[in-house]
Amino acid sequence: MGRISQENRDYSGALKWYKLSADQGLSGAQVNLGFLYNKGLGTKVDMVQAAYWYGQAAAQNNGTGEFDLALCYLRGEGVRLDRDEAINLFTRALSHGDGGHAANEIGMIYETRPHEDQNKDYVVAYRWYQRAAEMGFAAAGYNVCRMAAQGLGVTADYREAKKWCSQLAESGDERSVWGQYGMGRLYEDGLGVTQDSEAALAWYKKAADRGHAVSQIRLAALYAAGKGVEINLIQAYMWIEIAASLNDPSAPGYLQELKAQMPEHEISEAHALAANWIKDHPPDPARSEH
Repeated sequence: MGRISQENRDYSGALKWYKLSADQGLSGAQVNLGFLYNKGLGTKVDMVQAAYWYGQAAAQNNGTGEFDLALCYLRGEGVRLDRDEAINLFTRALSHGDGGHAANEIGMIYETRPHEDQNKDYVVAYRWYQRAAEMGFAAAGYNVCRMAAQGLGVTADYREAKKWCSQLAESGDERSVWGQYGMGRLYEDGLGVTQDSEAALAWYKKAADRGHAVSQIRLAALYAAGKGVEINLIQAYMWIEIAASLNDPSAPGYLQELKAQMPEHEISEAHALAANWIKDHPPDPARSEH
């Protein structure tokens, strides 16, 4: 009943049914109840309650509960910030059936956390990303691609970068947009491939059409500069405004730059195009990393 309510976006009903089930010890319901508190669906956001219910599920070796509780420790939400405990919980989630997402998160911790020997962190991070990608977690393929292209944790290898980004881009996975973005970057910068702005634009467009804000920013930059396409500031402005609606932090600054170059009627046209796109692609409040 809770799942049916959630699918129908009746989050108050979902909260009621999940709570009844969670109180009786069903770990899946505990995870889903924590998620509602996490996202403020059917109730106000309460990360203490979210972490509590994730913890109840984790205590029963529920891999999703362990993963979500690890995120709480990683971000310091509802519990103290503790990256080592996050790594411990992500590792437990891996042993309880996680499909590589947890390994990817461990890689991100090693790549980003302060450490005296950054090169060593990158090496460990790359290994975790590679493990996650080999386990079939699509988004990790982008991280392998990115680090191989940048020479982080491994000798720069553009063929390896292209292999992983291409696999991800063509996977059909929800996160394939990152592979499409990665392919766009490789073609835009000419890394391991012949520099080709038209190919870059085509890859960015695939991801942009699916709501990938970073690709929308790069796509707009190509339209604004006339790379791989004729200069089109209306299209550039439209995509930047869409990215702004998706909370991309760089978008407002780009909008101000474009406004200074465009007459009012072009801005109005771009705004109308962006509004129509946003209307046709409403966000799903229940989408999350789990």
